[in-house]
Amino acid sequence: MDQGLAEDARLCVSETVTNVVRHAKVPHLDVEVTVHPNRTVIAVRDSSTSDLPLSRDVSSDDESGRGLMIVSSLAANWGAQWVWDRPGLQLIGKRVWFELRTDRAVST
Repeated sequence: MDQGLAEDARLCVSETVTNVVRHAKVPHLDVEVTVHPNRTVIAVRDSSTSDLPLSRDVSSDDESGRGLMIVSSLAANWGAQWVWDRPGLQLIGKRVWFELRTDRAVST
């Protein structure tokens, strides 16, 4: 992973972990990293079953709320999804993931 991509990964992990600490308020979280030849997928998973996080518009006066906007600007793709113990059985948390690409090409 090149230095710029590593910095992007560090910032995106920091923002997603901060969201869990501030909003989910769970006792622990998991960070998953999957490395592919030209991309890295990182996910932060927690056990909260409250609402999925959404990117929102913030004004220049707002002191918070920019985390997912930062992730969206640095990542090729990102998303949030529910985590189930088995398909459709019991909701056990949520997962916010983002994909960083070595070619820096951002998907639309």
